[in-house]
Amino acid sequence: MIDRDIENCTSAALANAGVGPKYFGRFANGRVEGWVPNSRPMKRKEMTESRFIVKNAAALSELHSFPVTEELQTFHSNPGMWDQLWLWFNQAKRDALTEGKLGADDAIRFQTIMEELVGLNFEKAQKELEMLQTLTEAAKSPVVFCHNDALADNILVVEETDVLLIDFEYGGCNYRDY
Repeated sequence: MIDRDIENCTSAALANAGVGPKYFGRFANGRVEGWVPNSRPMKRKEMTESRFIVKNAAALSELHSFPVTEELQTFHSNPGMWDQLWLWFNQAKRDALTEGKLGADDAIRFQTIMEELVGLNFEKAQKELEMLQTLTEAAKSPVVFCHNDALADNILVVEETDVLLIDFEYGGCNYRDY
């Protein structure tokens, strides 16, 4: 799911633009980034605290203003949200409904549980995704560089007063609203 070459190119470009942590280089399946002293991962509950809401929004705004360099245009030029969602949907559908992954009895059991407990079946989910995709495209949200995984663990609290986005392995162009 993660292409380390793309991730490393993206991390280097973001570091050069001052948006991400310092980037020193790469090795086989990883990279060396600068250490951020006096920092810690944000706690999930802190994401809704007033002292961090504005800072998180400012960090995302700065990221959304990152101009995708010519080198990254090959990887990050079109919104990836719908391609990714449809890939996951089709994988889930294939894996849940095929006997090869779960076995016939488990596949039927899974479908029953999903419909009874969650009220979800793949037909309904597909229709909802199609509707959401239509609405998303109609909204004409600007396409910008997005983090695509802005969870608390991917935001560092620095000196208890600032924030820094990290871990851009899912980063790429997407709808700003996303």
